[in-house]
Amino acid sequence: MPALLYAQNESERQPNNSDDSAKEENTENSTEVTKELIRVNKSVSEKIDQAADAIDKTISPNTVGRVEKNKTKVYFIFGSDFADNGDIKTNFRYGAQLHLPRFEKYWKLKFANQNEKKERGRSSVVRDRRTRKANDEVFVGVSFLRNWDNIDVRYEPQIAIDDGIGLDHSIEAETKYEFGKFNMEPSLEFFANHDEGTGSSSSVQFIYWLKKFLALVQDNDVRYVYLSNELSVNHTIGLRYTATDKLNVSTHYFRSFTNEQGYILSAYGEYLTLSYTVYKNILSAEVMPYIVYEREEDFEQANGIVVNFRVNF
Repeated sequence: MPALLYAQNESERQPNNSDDSAKEENTENSTEVTKELIRVNKSVSEKIDQAADAIDKTISPNTVGRVEKNKTKVYFIFGSDFADNGDIKTNFRYGAQLHLPRFEKYWKLKFANQNEKKERGRSSVVRDRRTRKANDEVFVGVSFLRNWDNIDVRYEPQIAIDDGIGLDHSIEAETKYEFGKFNMEPSLEFFANHDEGTGSSSSVQFIYWLKKFLALVQDNDVRYVYLSNELSVNHTIGLRYTATDKLNVSTHYFRSFTNEQGYILSAYGEYLTLSYTVYKNILSAEVMPYIVYEREEDFEQANGIVVNFRVNF
């Protein structure tokens, strides 16, 4: 069909005026759709900000002077995992960050159905993470943040709905060191969750900038649950390439380990991530083809692709 249409458009018997008008009409339609999408997103975002500002004024003391602009965010992530055996799994995640500039010295409200720190020690592309039931992990929490000598310390108590309702706690310290082209970003967390007890997790990322737009990245993250003696460790190495201000590309090779039967390899593989911003602060897309070998699947090769869309308000 593209070849036929191309030949038809190039034919001398076809009036050029009709082709030009059709192109202009399609362009106008596309422009109108884009404008409407931006208008709706802006309208919803303004209403969310107004509601957050009203809450801020209600619970905060009278503020004198300039007040920071409200930056409340609401997001939705939806997508699917397409495996080479024809199996398709969908996922849906959501979250909100309530920004209260008058009261933010003390607390910040968070609402979401995912907790990324719970995934430390595991690869992002093993099956149970690609197909997890995110809707079972709803939580709402408060975040207290304090900076001491370039070390950010965050305390987050939260009400979690996962195998029942309970109160979870997390305290984490993180910082960043820069030495010319080399960066190091370590973090350490201690947690107490209602469904698994106490534990700790940590991560450290090493970044070496080969070029302004190209970096060599090495990630390490670990999570240990004291009561069950569960240890999960994940090591990743890859390249991060910033193609444009809208497109980012990265490659990853990972190896994950657990202490189920001694310290053993649990999964390994590689994946490619392409992130594209369709409309800044509104809509973005992520495509991630992968090849994974997991112990639970007797290390049989699994191929697939994950496609996610993120909508921000």
